[in-house]
Amino acid sequence: LLEIFGLGAVVGAFSGFLLTLILRRFPIKHPGFRNLAVLAFALLIFEVSNIIISDSGLLAVVFAGLILGNSNIPELFEIKQFKETMTRTMIAFLFMLLSAKLEWGLLTQFSLGNFLLIGAVIFLVRPLVIFLSLRKAGINFRAKAFLSLSAPRGIVAASMASLLTVVFAKQGESQLIKDFEILSYQLIFATVFLQALWSRPLARFLKVLQEEKKGYLIVGAHPLAVEIALWMKSFNLEVLLLDRDSYDIYLARKQGIEAYKGDALDEFVLDQLSLESIGHMLALTSNDEVNTLACQLGKRYFNPDQIYQVSKSLQEKEISFLREAGGQLVFPDMPPLLETLDKISKKEFEVAPCQGLPPENYIPLFFKNNQGWIKPINAQSQLNENTLSLGIFVKSFGRRKEDTN
Repeated sequence: LLEIFGLGAVVGAFSGFLLTLILRRFPIKHPGFRNLAVLAFALLIFEVSNIIISDSGLLAVVFAGLILGNSNIPELFEIKQFKETMTRTMIAFLFMLLSAKLEWGLLTQFSLGNFLLIGAVIFLVRPLVIFLSLRKAGINFRAKAFLSLSAPRGIVAASMASLLTVVFAKQGESQLIKDFEILSYQLIFATVFLQALWSRPLARFLKVLQEEKKGYLIVGAHPLAVEIALWMKSFNLEVLLLDRDSYDIYLARKQGIEAYKGDALDEFVLDQLSLESIGHMLALTSNDEVNTLACQLGKRYFNPDQIYQVSKSLQEKEISFLREAGGQLVFPDMPPLLETLDKISKKEFEVAPCQGLPPENYIPLFFKNNQGWIKPINAQSQLNENTLSLGIFVKSFGRRKEDTN
């Protein structure tokens, strides 16, 4: 066992570093060929390691995947997508292969003993395992109760049952083979079917259902982004700021804002962010190209309808391009960002909330709708007497009007 593990780790780690180096030095531009090349390399690792020591190939591929998956090669996202597709396809075929020799008539014959055993596994064994293993994990009772009743058996149970039937067959236990394998698949069917039905109602009853993601990832950590983040946090929303400027990150953190230093155009950076409560993205930089590219990358992580960007005063043709390539255009009445930041620093602009219809010297940026969602202002947004909004008060209204002209 130590030889298998040791060789698998060494061969896998070396192969993972080698594959990462190859993909960096000699990038394959076409994603289809690149994905096939990675798959072929994985099969090569598997075979080479197995030739040296039998059964070490799987460990070698796992270690190679760990190295490759934690690298920062630009093509990593497409490779991971291809891996997910391959995994789901192979698991589906494996289920069909493992269950092909089962007889449907035997599978549907439930005896009282089968019902009692399946019930014991679902309502006794599984809860006991969860509560014992998580007794020091700091997880509350409601979460443990949900985990206890929401763990369908799947491919692991099916594959282990098939493996053990081979062992029983060698010992001449023919009846035990049938009973064990059929019972395993009955358990899989019962858990997948029943727990799929009650998981969501159970989560709602136990109050562990994840709320809809209302938080924001804001690209930019300048003073305007910080003011927006502070306003959102007053409604208990999760807000992350992302910027390449270390000083802006430092100032944002001093005000209690969660901010990260990194490039929004680097998918490796976005992979490292904690986005569990984040459902919106706002590209708020002074560079339209950066905003557009950041929104393009953001579409891999967020719903396209919840990705927004600001833009400078552009021609209609350019705006049409941005709508297709990037995110939704917001803050139509706000001057270009650099000008806005300059006026904020000179105290000519003041970022503040407003209740009801905004006055003339007010540029609305965000509003809170009836469902409690914070939404950025776009050209179609309409505010009323009950609207709570965040925007910019223009202290010198005449100057603002002149700038707009």
